[in-house]
Amino acid sequence: LEFRRVLFRSTETANLRSISSGVLYKDGNAIYKVDSAGSKTKLVDFTETVLSWCDDGTSLFWTANVSSKGTLYKKPLSSSSSSTSASLGGATQLYQHPSAATSSMIMEYAKDRLIVGDGSALWAHAGTVSTPDTIYTQNNSSFILGQRNGSFFARNGLGKI
Repeated sequence: LEFRRVLFRSTETANLRSISSGVLYKDGNAIYKVDSAGSKTKLVDFTETVLSWCDDGTSLFWTANVSSKGTLYKKPLSSSSSSTSASLGGATQLYQHPSAATSSMIMEYAKDRLIVGDGSALWAHAGTVSTPDTIYTQNNSSFILGQRNGSFFARNGLGKI
C-alpha cells in the first residue's frame, strides 16, 4: 500500500515505468526510482526541462536542453546519487547536438538501441559516448514525430496520425 501511495504523488502519473526491482517515475524535471520495499531514490533533478526519458533495464536515459543544446544522458539504475545540471552524479553525457536546442526530443529503447526522434529526424544510439546514426530525416517542415505508449508516430501537416 505504501508503494502505491509513493507512486501517485507524481503530478504526471502517465510517466511511470516498471523495472525488475520496482518502478521509475518522472515528476517535473526529477526522475525517481522506487524499489519493491518502497524506498525512493532521486536519480535526476535538473533545472532544465527533462524532455524525454526511458530505460533499458539497467540504465536510465534522458534528454534535456543544456547550454542551449539538446543533450542525451545515461545513468546506471543502481546509482544512489542524484544527477543535476551542475553535477552529473554518476551520469554520462552521451551526446550533445552541435548547434541547437530542441523542444521535441523523444526516445525509446528497442532492439538493443536507443531510438531518438528529434524534430523531423529519427536516429539510433548505441548507448555509449558517440555520435548517433541517422535512420531517417524528413525535409517537410510540417512533419512531426510523436510518441505514445512506447511507440513512435509520424504526422504530416494535415494533423492526422
